[in-house]
Amino acid sequence: MPMADADDVKYETEDFSPHGIRWFTAGLAVLAVTVLLLMGGLLWLLSGGWPPRQGIVTPMVPAPNMSPEPDLQVASSLDYQAMRAAEESQLHSYRWVDREAGIAAIPIERAMEILADRGLPARKSPVKRPQSKQEQP
Repeated sequence: MPMADADDVKYETEDFSPHGIRWFTAGLAVLAVTVLLLMGGLLWLLSGGWPPRQGIVTPMVPAPNMSPEPDLQVASSLDYQAMRAAEESQLHSYRWVDREAGIAAIPIERAMEILADRGLPARKSPVKRPQSKQEQP
């Protein structure tokens, strides 16, 4: 059988250059260190320089609590009962909503009686629109 010529080779005949891989790795390391230093400098510049000294904190001395205490609901069932009692008193009593305008609130039972006797107020008649030729007789 005849030997294959150099022109008939269908695969890579050269490997990666170790010299090129070393230069790439070194450049990548230099870039990482440069970015780290630039970000540190930017942080220092934007934070106004060195952080303020806060003294030595030891575990033996408790840190003072500067936050306010939360406003917790101690007796939620009592608060709910008080809210429902206030709502019920509004539903079942007469009171002025706006005395100058003459608007008063009446008990809900009385309002339902008035509505049943008088009915709902009639709406104003809609504005008549001109009929199209298809709708005309």
